Amino acid sequence: MNRTHTLQPIVRLVVSCNGEQYRVVDVTGAPDGSWVRERIYSKLNIPDDSQATFSIFPSEIGSYALGEPLNDRELFSLCRKHGDPSGGLKFFVSTSPDHPPSHYDPGYNSDLSSVCTHTTGLNEALLSVISVLCCNTPFASLLTFQSEEYHKLLLLWFYFICFTSQHRRPSFALHHQERAKV
Repeated sequence: MNRTHTLQPIVRLVVSCNGEQYRVVDVTGAPDGSWVRERIYSKLNIPDDSQATFSIFPSEIGSYALGEPLNDRELFSLCRKHGDPSGGLKFFVSTSPDHPPSHYDPGYNSDLSSVCTHTTGLNEALLSVISVLCCNTPFASLLTFQSEEYHKLLLLWFYFICFTSQHRRPSFALHHQERAKV
């Protein structure tokens, strides 16, 4: 039996809304430019009701738009002709060719921010608990910083230790209870 499989070439794009932080978008097997556009907007967390105000521009790392906005036909043609597995095609996505969109967060730090979306009061309470649990550990020094990013990292660490591993939680708690008795 002679079967021929056509392997589609892998095509990855590199996209940014600010010229500094980038996302990789896999558009392998894209049927048309509107599909590519939708994948880019989805990867950048651009809501459906805002997509009409955004354009996709050719770009390079560290730059904004390097040309006119691309329509679906031009976008698809670029992907077919110049797309490659290493992300050689780069695009700037914005409401303007010369600056990032205002009032828009593409969620570049969404992995961290989604964990830390609690109220400020809860975060402060958790930081107090963490400071007791972490005394005399390398993490205690992080509590002296007033940076919100350090607090988010510390909260992320706390959530990881306490909520991701059932076998770690009891030993973690016992270790600190025994330390408190000494």
